[in-house]
Amino acid sequence: MNKNIIGDRIKQDKEKIIEMYDYFGTDILDIAEEYTILPSTMCKHLHDWGVKIRKGDYTRERGTAKFVMKRSKELQEKMAYNTKVNNEKIKYVKMVRATSDQELVDNIINRAII
Repeated sequence: MNKNIIGDRIKQDKEKIIEMYDYFGTDILDIAEEYTILPSTMCKHLHDWGVKIRKGDYTRERGTAKFVMKRSKELQEKMAYNTKVNNEKIKYVKMVRATSDQELVDNIINRAII
């Protein structure tokens, strides 16, 4: 989903989100997941709207899994295309090891030059 569309939807649902958080006690993680945004972004919106954030509400982990951003199929395809284009344009330089400082040489060799 487009970032602007998500932002507009969040602004339209402001009262619903505040009600979910304040009245029903829904976690920021759950609200953020529903709107497919990061918990920190949802926390910022709530803070900007004057809602008092419960201590440690969005910083905790659920079990062992951390929050994972859901991406639409269109966005995944666009990201894959952009990666392909970038990989074609990035040029790597082959370096000859001429020093005993292996860490320095490895850093130079592994750095891409665009």
